[in-house]
Amino acid sequence: MKDENVEEWEVFDNDHWIEQAYRESREAYGMFCHVFERFTMQHTKQYLYDAGQAHKVAISPVSNGKDLLENPQLIHHDFWKSLNHEPVGGEVVCPGPPYVFGNLKWRLGDTVPVFGQHTAEILGECGYSSDEIEALAKEGVVHVAKS
Repeated sequence: MKDENVEEWEVFDNDHWIEQAYRESREAYGMFCHVFERFTMQHTKQYLYDAGQAHKVAISPVSNGKDLLENPQLIHHDFWKSLNHEPVGGEVVCPGPPYVFGNLKWRLGDTVPVFGQHTAEILGECGYSSDEIEALAKEGVVHVAKS
């Protein structure tokens, strides 16, 4: 923040920030939030992450779906996989393997069920008759997907 001349960065140039008790105080918390928020609002999440890494500061972005799909590390490791999903009429992007163990082969599983795909089956296992399930569906209580 000093290099970028953030307003009031000087408050951090004080030895009391070394003291844990001070850092945990309301005063320190309020001051940190006041100055740091101003700094963060001027930059992207990626910039803040990269700058934090360069200065050995533990900072990490809170990522949304778009951020994750565009994450250079996930792209580099070929994390995202495409899967043809007939009910939606095309390909969907899915997370790949969460880790790699040597020669262990990993593959995408089946597609996720469509809304209501297993409703009748589950209600049947719970003791509902076909007529009762059909009546619940007609009343809008449950959704049963058409086969």
